[in-house]
Amino acid sequence: MKLKYILAALLLFLVSPAHAELEINVSGASRNPMPIAVPEMIGTSGNIFTKIIGRDYGSKIHEVITADLDRSGLFKIIPPRSYIETLNSVDQKPQFVDWQAIKAQALVQSQITELEGEKLRVDFRLWDIVSQKQLLGKSFTSSKDNWRRIAHVVADAIYERLTGDKGYFNTRVVYVSESGASTRRTKRLAVMDQDGENHKFITDGKNLVLTPRFSPNMQKIAYLSYEKSKP
Repeated sequence: MKLKYILAALLLFLVSPAHAELEINVSGASRNPMPIAVPEMIGTSGNIFTKIIGRDYGSKIHEVITADLDRSGLFKIIPPRSYIETLNSVDQKPQFVDWQAIKAQALVQSQITELEGEKLRVDFRLWDIVSQKQLLGKSFTSSKDNWRRIAHVVADAIYERLTGDKGYFNTRVVYVSESGASTRRTKRLAVMDQDGENHKFITDGKNLVLTPRFSPNMQKIAYLSYEKSKP
């Protein structure tokens, strides 16, 4: 009987450390998102008709900028309903006390202007609410068809100035899209913006394609194609 107790105690001693290792809890570092205010772009029509036909560029650009910043996880977009001051010009100096009251640490002040020849100009200012200083001021002009690209460029500039890291919003993703039955998969080369927009297929799926890569200037794509079953 005494021998059984000794063996049981020995087994408990051997098993317990292994069981304890399973209960180790590892947690990573966390970072609180920066509260940032991004008011509607000055010059936005706000007209229901322009929204319906998709020509309210100010609202669309503002939506993409806020989505980019919010999706990064580094910024917390303060709800517009809490804003106290209304900005009427991109050259208007903000009342910093009004933005401090809603605990904003940064403010994006922007304005859109429609130019002749189907072009847009976007001016924006980035303010540090704590130091009450302008951190950045830029202007971009492009065609109306390129409005989404302008939004990503603005978001990149804001991201880089506030984090010190290069922005990635104005980038594209190339990949191999697979569809069809598991025994006969169709693989097509596809490209899209980093947020999933502007998606399009480059190849028709008749030939197997693999390993797509962007050229250094991002204007061409190299890939392996099995045309006539030969690589």
